[in-house]
Amino acid sequence: MIADSAHHVLIDIMGYEEEPFDGEGGYDIYISSYPPNVYGYTLSEGNGISYLQIDNDYIGFNLNLTPIQIMQITVGHEYFHGIHFGYKFNSGQNAYFYEMTSTWFEDVLVPDANNYLNDEWVDGLLNYPTTDFDNTG
Repeated sequence: MIADSAHHVLIDIMGYEEEPFDGEGGYDIYISSYPPNVYGYTLSEGNGISYLQIDNDYIGFNLNLTPIQIMQITVGHEYFHGIHFGYKFNSGQNAYFYEMTSTWFEDVLVPDANNYLNDEWVDGLLNYPTTDFDNTG
């Protein structure tokens, strides 16, 4: 349901282009077992095509969120990266922009989670507001 909601908000409401089609129908989301504090990843297949891998239980995270909330923000965040990759895949040059906009989208999709308050990308911006926007160091 959260993947469908992320798609609806990003595509139908906000007007982003759909993620590139992989020829199989639907956007692929795989479930894996990750160590604590690894939410998941968006992985490129080339030509803007991507898929998600998310954690299987979200247990052991040091957050004030339920495992379901962590899964919801992860799917929203990573799915937005899939949209990003369709426009331009170059994580090195676009990493800061991709992370900041996906972090922003977490709050749009799951407003009560407030995970962005614990985010390393946001901390860098808030703690050093005069740093260059694209400084990912």
